[in-house]
Amino acid sequence: MFKRTETKPIFVKGLQIGGQNKVVIQSMCNTKTKDVESTVNQILKLENIRM
Repeated sequence: MFKRTETKPIFVKGLQIGGQNKVVIQSMCNTKTKDVESTVNQILKLENIRM
């Protein structure tokens, strides 16, 4: 298991990042939004990524 580095918590638009908080990740799709099937498939793949 990895040991977490102690960090100072900060706020970004009301969201607390750092300290002992969980890691926050934001992602985007690179598919055409009109291609619903491909976009949904990409979202489902992102949902299953474990860091």
